[in-house]
Amino acid sequence: MDWTAAKDRTIQRWKEVLAGVGETETVELLRQVNEVCELCEKAQEKAQAKGELAPCPYCIAQQQVGGCIRIRASLSRAIVDEEWARVREIMEGFLHDVESVVPPGEVR
Repeated sequence: MDWTAAKDRTIQRWKEVLAGVGETETVELLRQVNEVCELCEKAQEKAQAKGELAPCPYCIAQQQVGGCIRIRASLSRAIVDEEWARVREIMEGFLHDVESVVPPGEVR
């Protein structure tokens, strides 16, 4: 999978999770927002190729918009507190950021 496909699949996954906010069981929603996405998988592939263990420094979303780590704690807290409007706000902001990411080789 290339970076463009990883980005597209990540966006699709987060949109599906966002659509279930307020309907999905809290524990399941927490699992979904904290699971490894396709951008993580691509970054892991790059890290392993360089003999590294930590994928985040190789993630194009991390490099360009701060990645997912920066929002996961506040997102998880909002889910636990069942603050659905806040959950949607955080997720929509993250989706906007990921949509703005430019994969290597692409020009915008």
